[in-house]
Amino acid sequence: METAGKLVEDDELRDALKENGIGRPSTRAAIIETLFKRGYIRRNRKSLAPTDTGTQLIALIHEELLKSAELTGIWEKKLRQIERHEYSATEFIAELKQMVSDIVLAVMQDNSNRHVAAAATQ
Repeated sequence: METAGKLVEDDELRDALKENGIGRPSTRAAIIETLFKRGYIRRNRKSLAPTDTGTQLIALIHEELLKSAELTGIWEKKLRQIERHEYSATEFIAELKQMVSDIVLAVMQDNSNRHVAAAATQ
């Protein structure tokens, strides 16, 4: 999570992620613990790896931007612009609401009957 910016091709977005990566240090442990509890990841020696359930879940998400570190980079960039008074916080919130609304609508209209197998206990 701390080095996710390395995967972002856009220089400006990669720079936005360099400082913090994905998430904040204070929230990363809780996020990782939640992923463990839900059976989406497992320990693989010193690293973390997705479980079959985690891989299936990611495969179900059609919106590629949601699966990338780039989205966090975009948000970090806009938050920095807000700090410098170069971008409107109201506009940022409106964009987030519209994005969530669009994604929810797309999921609700998806009739492919996709599902994820129950996670095996770790």
